[in-house]
Amino acid sequence: MIHAIIIDDESIARETLYKYCRKYAPNFEIVKSFDNGADAISYLESNDVDLVFTDIKMPGISGIDITKWIYENKPYIKVVVVSGYSDFYYAKQAMDYGAVYYLLKVIDIDSFKSLVNKITREYNQRLYNYKTVELKEFFFDVIYGAFNSYTQMSDRFREVCQLLEGDACCRLININFNELDSFLNDKWHYSKERFQNAIVNIIQKTYCECFAMPIGENKSLYGYLLLFPGSDSKQIQNTVIIEKIHEIMGMGCTINSEEMTVAQLYDKYNDSNAASEKTEPGKVDTANGKVKNILVERVKEYIEKNYSNGILKNDVADYFNINKDYLGRKFKEETGKSITEYMLEIRINKAKQLIEQNYSFSEICYRVGYIDTRNFRRLFQKATGMTMQEYKDSL
Repeated sequence: MIHAIIIDDESIARETLYKYCRKYAPNFEIVKSFDNGADAISYLESNDVDLVFTDIKMPGISGIDITKWIYENKPYIKVVVVSGYSDFYYAKQAMDYGAVYYLLKVIDIDSFKSLVNKITREYNQRLYNYKTVELKEFFFDVIYGAFNSYTQMSDRFREVCQLLEGDACCRLININFNELDSFLNDKWHYSKERFQNAIVNIIQKTYCECFAMPIGENKSLYGYLLLFPGSDSKQIQNTVIIEKIHEIMGMGCTINSEEMTVAQLYDKYNDSNAASEKTEPGKVDTANGKVKNILVERVKEYIEKNYSNGILKNDVADYFNINKDYLGRKFKEETGKSITEYMLEIRINKAKQLIEQNYSFSEICYRVGYIDTRNFRRLFQKATGMTMQEYKDSL
């Protein structure tokens, strides 16, 4: 739905335009109408819309003034300048401030329909303008509770894809692939990350207006988040995605899905995090009162359980299915250390414990995840200022 307001000092002009929108633009919702520019700007200061119809000549604040204010304060709002033939000079002035549509006051039905189609088409294509990396980071922030408020989430969403959160639809889908392990081992011969990217490409090629990203995996079950403009996703068919995966990848799968708005997605993870941690959305309280990010806490738990397996930073990112640069940045913001530094610190502390328990140095290196004993000995000395033998002697 395209939300719009009408600004015109003539009541007949406002009523006529409203009737035309009701009759010929069913996807337009006129949320307010104003008879002066001052009230309209006051409304826009605290409310968002997609579109503004404004007369050019009005007492006090003119349509040009309104267009200039929108250009300087909310440039994502599109403007339709409404004027008579004699006012076209003023309409041209409004164009300098980003007004992108022009409509004569004596409305021609065909011209109005053409304008509606153009606005609708451009509105539906706005998702093409998203910044892929930033949009991925936005959804990871939603899922892992990085936003402190709904308003912060809403403002950030509008920044990254030029849509209001109520004007886009999300679908969470879980794809259960048949015999995935044998496919990856016998036919794919690439990483799981490239497999995930291949599925994303299939979805986005099938539905051009759709943005897709992987959000997790559990054995043969892979999760994806889809985003597209509009109030629902009925045009996105799970059966079609299944057919395309079979056609291109040669493998069968089943899909279950859940559809929601961006706002509902935020509520879903906000409520989930709050319920599990009984604290702020997406945060967890520690004993000393410091508030920590749930994602970072989960990463730390994963490292502490798996450091002995020789995991690296990329392994951590792969496990959480998150871009390694994004994960590294979030982790350092929270802890002041890189993931690599944090893992090394855990390994050094564990090595000290094992030295105190009289394990052999080769066994210690193996237990902290290093096969190359010389490499870990060097890191230990750099971190502690002592060789492993010197540390043992100091005890």
